[in-house]
Amino acid sequence: MVMKKLLSALLASAFLSVPAFSATLEDLARTDLSFALTVRETVAAYQAGDAFRQAPECAFLDYKYFRRFTLAEAVAMLQPCAEGVSRRSALSLKAELGVVRTATESEGPLMGIVLRTGDASIASQGMRDLNYSLRQRNFELLGHPVLLRRASDEAAGRKSAAQDAVDSCMLTTVLRKIESGADFIKAYGKCITSSEVLKVKELRPAPNRELGVVALTAGGDMVVQSLNGGVTVASETGPVTVLIIAYPETFSLPK
Repeated sequence: MVMKKLLSALLASAFLSVPAFSATLEDLARTDLSFALTVRETVAAYQAGDAFRQAPECAFLDYKYFRRFTLAEAVAMLQPCAEGVSRRSALSLKAELGVVRTATESEGPLMGIVLRTGDASIASQGMRDLNYSLRQRNFELLGHPVLLRRASDEAAGRKSAAQDAVDSCMLTTVLRKIESGADFIKAYGKCITSSEVLKVKELRPAPNRELGVVALTAGGDMVVQSLNGGVTVASETGPVTVLIIAYPETFSLPK
């Protein structure tokens, strides 16, 4: 009789504990689900998205066209897209025509589209999205190669070998107006072309870059590389840095 009562008590206890055990399983399930969602949201926050697809102004990038756009046309078309991406990110995006690969002994520099991003951090969401967008398109937009360049990557941050030629040039102390590549050439061009080391044959204002100059040199690859960079000169409004983009003598300068 005692054994029967004991068994009855154990069975009752077991049945009474079922709801509590079920509740524990439900709590664990809810905890696991909450954790999984948190992880998913965290990972999603760091995953890169397609910045161009997120901006309606860039929809035309993935259209099919019957003809190839010129580089100047492509740069002009990209401006509204760049502005649209900038509004949706911390970037200050701007498209320019420029050198996406510097010259070598065997071939001239490769011209393409330079996307300038301002001072954005390389780890920022905007930069991750933009890099992802370009990788998806093989770093080519509208049929032209693309180079992504942050402010800290600017070639103007590197001093051009032409700086020494300008600094050692005998000039009057009159400050000149330097607001364009043409102004720079007019004021300091002879200082550069007269250098026997640089062997610069011709200077022209750089297309689509206000404070830029294109240089054609008879020097070798080392001279070409040394010329690429910035030259800082005094002007009426203070120091001005002009970017020099060098080409080897065998390359025809863009018109």
